[in-house]
Amino acid sequence: MKFWNNIWKFILVFVLIHMSSGASVIALSDVAISVFTGLTILIAYFKRVKIDKHFFTFTFIFVSLAFFYMMQFGWLNFTASLRLFLKVLYAYLTIKIVGPSFLSSVEDVIGKLAIISVPLFIVQYFAPDLMMQINNLSEYIIPQVFKGPEVDYSNSIIFTVNPWGLERNSGFMWEPGAFAAMLSVAIFLNMMINQFKMNWKLGFMILAMISTQSTTGGLLLFLLGVFWFFNQKMKSIVMLAPIFVAIVAAALVFGSGTEKVQNRLANWDKTINNQDSYADDRDGISVGRFGSFVLDWNDLMSYPVIGYGLQEEERTTGRYIHLVRANGLSDYMVRFGALGLIFLLINLAKSFYRFGEHYQSRGLWIGVLIVLALSFSNPVLMSPLFLGLQFYYIATRKVIETEYAESSSSYSYVQS
Repeated sequence: MKFWNNIWKFILVFVLIHMSSGASVIALSDVAISVFTGLTILIAYFKRVKIDKHFFTFTFIFVSLAFFYMMQFGWLNFTASLRLFLKVLYAYLTIKIVGPSFLSSVEDVIGKLAIISVPLFIVQYFAPDLMMQINNLSEYIIPQVFKGPEVDYSNSIIFTVNPWGLERNSGFMWEPGAFAAMLSVAIFLNMMINQFKMNWKLGFMILAMISTQSTTGGLLLFLLGVFWFFNQKMKSIVMLAPIFVAIVAAALVFGSGTEKVQNRLANWDKTINNQDSYADDRDGISVGRFGSFVLDWNDLMSYPVIGYGLQEEERTTGRYIHLVRANGLSDYMVRFGALGLIFLLINLAKSFYRFGEHYQSRGLWIGVLIVLALSFSNPVLMSPLFLGLQFYYIATRKVIETEYAESSSSYSYVQS
């Protein structure tokens, strides 16, 4: 009974992670998010899940803010507001159903998908057409995502072929940088779960992360390395610190990431200043991470406390073309203002500390830095998984330590 109980909990987490992938029409579908939210409500009802009063408080604040946005701008993006609330409810109920082992399940699902991605990426690297044909077998069940003229993402739920990055590993996400973001969270959790000892799943996740060739992924690996050092004995730190510093220095000197960042910083306004050159052949264009941050910061100064909500029309856009934001962190800030940022930081910190204290880990604040760093380059904070990270503390705050131990031991039984 425990085995099958944990199997369907694993499936719940797997589906939630896919709904955060942005790689298939299912993951991008409002109908799908509505259906899966409805199913979690039914499961929660039959499991007699009790809703925390803090979630009711959040719901009241959410509705109140929607009223303020309507008063402030004269209209409300009701569809987008409802979509966001459904994502929050979906993530929250999934955590309540799965229990404190939710984050352990997240690590396990992403770890297994990382293992799958490595051999599939090797096939993609040497025979991209073959890998695309293999993935396209699922198109009869799951239509592919249209991303431009004659360009489709080839997705099979467990692996994506991104035609704009055939030499990079996108894993189950829509692009390599987003895959690196997911891997960083799983690696962070894996190190705590395994007491910072090397294990086969961790090795594959690091290998998969390197294969994304993501600049942000390199920064995330650095932060994960710092987290690992924080939890070592002083003798090990003294012995390994020079090696760690040498690797970081070599990456900065010989890697292409530093040059890439410098180029983006120097040319952050290039797209904005040349909008007319893009207006004839497309509807929108990304303004990059740094360009997005500058635009969003300027917008935020107009409404710094509660932000713009999900209203899009009042924010800065192009004269000739729609300027697409690529910075998830600044987009979150401009949507929800200083209050939203405080909510994000406090609940991420509490969630990681609640999970990490069980494993007696140190430096858990690095988990918050990891989420901030990955969201600077990827619009993932509004996905169900990262909303779940924010609500993990609220959803599990009343669970006593013995219940946590029981759920963790049953989860270990599934792994074995």
